[in-house]
Amino acid sequence: MNKENDWKEVSKIADDIWDREGSVQGIYVELKEGVGPNLSKMYHLRQPDGTTIGAWGSTVLDTKMTGVKIGEEIKIKRNPDQVGKSGKKYIDFAVYHRLAPMQEVDVADISIGEPEEEPEPIREMDTDNI
Repeated sequence: MNKENDWKEVSKIADDIWDREGSVQGIYVELKEGVGPNLSKMYHLRQPDGTTIGAWGSTVLDTKMTGVKIGEEIKIKRNPDQVGKSGKKYIDFAVYHRLAPMQEVDVADISIGEPEEEPEPIREMDTDNI
């Protein structure tokens, strides 16, 4: 079953990449690992217009994202840079998450399949032999 129609093109990493200034928010839809020359994580956030914004991972961000589930709405905010115990400066982030808001669904788009078999009819219980 090798049809030409079965092939799907590999999509780009994201429609846009967050520049780590200010904040970014959206529905967390995907995590890609091993991306780029540093084999980093890339967090994909879907925007209301359907596009995605990628947020590059870092040690701080990856640690804070461990409790966030795909499908949640998240907001990542850049905090002021911090200085670690070694004296090295690093970028700090605040991560907020919540259940994603309900979205309106057009019932015409929902496909409900028919059962493969007819359900067995309900029989009356034989109480004489109890």
